[in-house]
Amino acid sequence: MKITVKDVCAAMDAWAPPSLACDWDKAGLSIGAPGQRVTRILTCLTLNRAALEAAQKAKADMIVSHHP
Repeated sequence: MKITVKDVCAAMDAWAPPSLACDWDKAGLSIGAPGQRVTRILTCLTLNRAALEAAQKAKADMIVSHHP
């Protein structure tokens, strides 16, 4: 089964609907292609250099962060 960025975003939206976000929240896809295949995801609280380096080391296709 091919899982895409769009699929991950849809699952996240079902779990935490964007309608519940505050006006100032930047919910949703920040950068990337919705059709890109995803096999590994790194999750983090804040996207920073350490998180990016960890994602590269883990060969993650996508990062899901609480604070973009």
